[in-house]
This record gives sequence, C-alpha cells and structure tokens, in this order.
Amino acid sequence: MKELKILLSNEKDTLDLGKNISAYLTEGLLIFLKGDLGAGKTTLARGLITGLGYDDSVKSPTYSLIEQYEFDKFTLNHFDLYRFTSPNEWISSGFQEYINSHDVTLIEWAEKSADFLPTPDLEIELFYENEGRIVNIISLTEKGNKKYKKVKTTAQDDYDEVALKYEKTIIERTTGRADGNTEIRMPDGKDEYIVTKDGKVIKCK
Repeated sequence: MKELKILLSNEKDTLDLGKNISAYLTEGLLIFLKGDLGAGKTTLARGLITGLGYDDSVKSPTYSLIEQYEFDKFTLNHFDLYRFTSPNEWISSGFQEYINSHDVTLIEWAEKSADFLPTPDLEIELFYENEGRIVNIISLTEKGNKKYKKVKTTAQDDYDEVALKYEKTIIERTTGRADGNTEIRMPDGKDEYIVTKDGKVIKCK
C-alpha cells in the first residue's frame, strides 16, 4: 500500500487533480471516492471525466445511482451509493457486472456496500481543511501502484512549480491551528509554512 496526500486550496485545484488522474486511467481500473457530504467527491469525478474529453454537463448520480460515459478506449461507470439503505442493494441492482476488465469504475460511498465490493485499485478520500481540502490517495493493488506512481510524479511536478506560487503543495503533515490558519511541513522536512485564511503564506523556518 502506498499513500499520497495533497492539499487542495479551492474547487479549481480539485478539478485539476481529477484531470491529472484522468491521464492515467486504463481498462478495468476500480476507484473508490470517499469523504463527507460536500467534501468534493463529485467535483473530483467531474474533473476526471472532463479530463477524458467529455464536454457536456457531468451529472451527479445521486438519484440515478449510475451515470455512464463512453470513450474510445473504455466506458466509465460513475456510481453514487449514498441512497442505498442496505449493502444487498448492490447485488439486487445487478451492478456487479459493471466491475470488469474493460470498464473504468468510480464509486462514491462505496462503504454502503463494502461487503459485496472487491478491493479497489485506488482509494481517494477528501477531508475538509479550513477553506480547502486534503486529498489522500491510497493504492491497494499492483495495478493501483502503477497509477499511484504516475499521479505522484505529476503531483511532484505541480509541487515544484507551485512551491513558488504557494497555491497548493504536497504535504507530509498539516495541522489546524486555533487561529484558523493551516500549518504545513514540506516533504523534505526542511521548510514549514503557515497558510493564512486569506491565502497568504508565511515561511516559518
């Protein structure tokens, strides 16, 4: 298992991350999107789907349960299981056939049917962090490890560029402060910053 954490400052960062991840999707990939209501799961999925070239409105599958998108290389299945009242609904709905070797499948609220779902290749969880979000990307299979390495490389490139702009950064540790600001330590452990509520960055050491 490998794990990567990224700080997202705003909705655009979340969309951009989704677009970055879309470049590495291949047939048969299974991804779980986790996080509280409003954390940004559907926003990330929207960035991912538009990154694949879909130029129409990306609908949330909260009520339809599934939205499908046809691309040249694969079909992408986007599930939202929030309205499930029993784990058995995954089986009774016949959804298990959508997890296969040729479709890419995104599942929001996968924990609603965890007993009937296989281990995902990637698990992406979003957490609230003041005005922004922290996204935690975990690879859980060999296939997921390969995608993780590519996403990490892209994120590291963003870090190198954005470290100068102070818009977002890969983080090793982040701590909420009593004053509402965010304390961040860079991956190399050498530099530490305070990101204020209004987006200013103060280097601590």
